Amino acid sequence: MAMKLLNHKNFWFACLTVTVLLIFFTFRPLNSPQYRVIVADGLGYYVYLPAKFIYNDENLKFEWFDEVFNKYYDSHVFEKPTQNFLVQYQNKKINLYYPGQSLLQMPFFFLAHVCAKILNISADGFSLPYQISMGLSALFYTLLGLFFCQKLIFNMTGNNKLSIYVPVIIFFATNLFTYSIFNGCYTHCYSFAFISLSLYFAERFFISPANKLVNLTWLMLCSVTVVALRPMNCILLISLFYFYKSFSLKQIFNSDQWNGLVVFIFVVTLCIVGYNLNIMHTQTGSWIANTYTIGRFYFSQWNHVWDNFFGFQTGILWYTPILLICMIPVAFTFRKPKILFLLAPILSSIILYSLWWYWNIVGRTLVDFSGILVLLLTLVFVSLEANKKLFRLVLILSLINVPFFQLKAYQLRNGILNSNYTYWRYYVKHFFTFRHVDVFPVNPKTVINEQVYFYDFENGKGEQISNKNKWGGNSAAILNSKIEFACSQTYTLPVFFNINGFRKIKASFWFFRDVGMNNVHLVFTYKRNDSTLVYHPFYINETSSAQKWDYKEF
Repeated sequence: MAMKLLNHKNFWFACLTVTVLLIFFTFRPLNSPQYRVIVADGLGYYVYLPAKFIYNDENLKFEWFDEVFNKYYDSHVFEKPTQNFLVQYQNKKINLYYPGQSLLQMPFFFLAHVCAKILNISADGFSLPYQISMGLSALFYTLLGLFFCQKLIFNMTGNNKLSIYVPVIIFFATNLFTYSIFNGCYTHCYSFAFISLSLYFAERFFISPANKLVNLTWLMLCSVTVVALRPMNCILLISLFYFYKSFSLKQIFNSDQWNGLVVFIFVVTLCIVGYNLNIMHTQTGSWIANTYTIGRFYFSQWNHVWDNFFGFQTGILWYTPILLICMIPVAFTFRKPKILFLLAPILSSIILYSLWWYWNIVGRTLVDFSGILVLLLTLVFVSLEANKKLFRLVLILSLINVPFFQLKAYQLRNGILNSNYTYWRYYVKHFFTFRHVDVFPVNPKTVINEQVYFYDFENGKGEQISNKNKWGGNSAAILNSKIEFACSQTYTLPVFFNINGFRKIKASFWFFRDVGMNNVHLVFTYKRNDSTLVYHPFYINETSSAQKWDYKEF
């Protein structure tokens, strides 16, 4: 009985579900004003729901949003919170994000709303029940996508083991993990779910002789949802033709196949289309419009394609190398040209996003086609089944990708690596670093002008200087309850700061913290004559180990 249970794929999927929930509730901060679940792009995708069902904002002006945002959020990226998602469109402000995701979040929104009412918590759309519920929404759709990936692999191969561990490897070795557990408010895990569902029903429609009409309507529903989530995802639907086989219309429109389920699926599909078109028309006055007005493609920036594969910011090779294993079927295309239907949408997506203004978004968009990666990795293992040694080698390499990705994802989440500024020396130096580092990486190749000032306290005297505990040389500066300010130096901004461009002022130093030391700041003060223009403190000790010299850079 125990062996039967262990060999059952649903048992292992239940284990995966429990594991994902434990990770979410154990490691994902749920009630931090600096790290909410509904943030950034997620605000734009989600905000349609409270606008419609709480604030009666029929015209989607979002005038209520700033007040409720300031109530729950400490992180202010923009001067006005509505700038997170409102952009200028012709003569009005509109939400640039497409509403498809909010429709999928709706059941979880209503559940949160009921819980907030029962528990007497502010039912304003952004209190804790809504934050947790939107996190669970992302996990639900991720697990739904993984479940149908499992079913798809089993249908294709009949191999129970492959159907279990291939989706698990892709989940834990790619950003699907990050953008479902830690950043689930973005649209990517939702896109993954419905692209995976589309693949499953495409395989059922083309391969299975039964239920043609039912599978076709499910396929239509899932494909419409994919486009409603993110119109550019239509590129990924090319992958559905991998399963193409000729069929006759009689197989589909057999009168025996018309039933209540087909009608229901068709009505739901129309509701999805209607919901999106209604919101589009309310905002823009047009039924079809490009609301994403803030970005454009730069078709001359082909170097970004290289960077997204091999660069040290978020290059695939250095952060998600499982993708390279998934690309092995490139070698099979001469014998099986249909594999191009799986490879082409992935490569096209990477290239197009690499040429977009926000080109390093590619690491996130990999999540959207994770279902296609599941298919490709399955094809790799199937092709190697006859060669057991090579099969085991590829399996071991795939499994190694799991801890490798988790390490790099942890470093990116905790600021050890920087997705915009990491370069190869910095990447290698911090390859195995686990604790937070206060260092702002600057690639030496990007520095056009530089002015450096150095101060080492070697010639200082008095109670602010100590020769007992020092990093190097003979002395170090002291901070304690009696000496509130030390190390203060004044410098003049260099002339080249008047030139337009990207400019930084960096202070680097070695710092030693006693056990009882707390609330230490590094302060940048910018003055013109006797007037203070900017006063900017950095909090040091929160991320510094006690009784240890630590390198800092702000």
